[in-house]
Amino acid sequence: VPGGSRPRVELEADKFSGFVLYKMGAPLKDAQNAIATLIPEADGQTHPGRRKRLAAIASEKAGIIKGWVPVVIGEWLPETQPVFEQKANAAAAALHYAPAEFAIIEWQSDDELLQVTVQQKHREDAQQYKLDLPGVYQLNNLLTVLCAVRQLRQMGWQIAEKAVHNGLAHTKKRTGLHGRWEQIATSPKTVLDVG
Repeated sequence: VPGGSRPRVELEADKFSGFVLYKMGAPLKDAQNAIATLIPEADGQTHPGRRKRLAAIASEKAGIIKGWVPVVIGEWLPETQPVFEQKANAAAAALHYAPAEFAIIEWQSDDELLQVTVQQKHREDAQQYKLDLPGVYQLNNLLTVLCAVRQLRQMGWQIAEKAVHNGLAHTKKRTGLHGRWEQIATSPKTVLDVG
């Protein structure tokens, strides 16, 4: 293409950038937000537009979809949903969108704890969860975890509800995982972004 790069090469680069962000621990939403913020909607003379670039990143993320294994999607965009659905259909993998199966009823957060009430769709009862990863962005992650646990149970895994509550309440202690924008001290107030 005169005056610039080749769109096919750009899409391959975007697919690779999605892979790199994934390896660095970035959720799909962060990779998509980077493209959605930086790339214009329309195709340019030298570069593909936002929709094609988002699909390239989603294609890399969808590479983990395996045949006959249920897939849980926590976050997506209209531009990426067809990519996930095509890959899941090709692999004969059941696709589950966590927010379509679970809903946040209410939540509150402080510097140390995120308390969330969640209801599974088509059920009357709700569960209260306490997470030691207090960031508000953990709300989406929680729905994804609960949907994954539900799928594992349907596959025959014996996962007690008490174990789910305990695991969510003690994630940092048990895994050493720390959250994004986590406050680690109050005097002076010290916040780390360890994502």
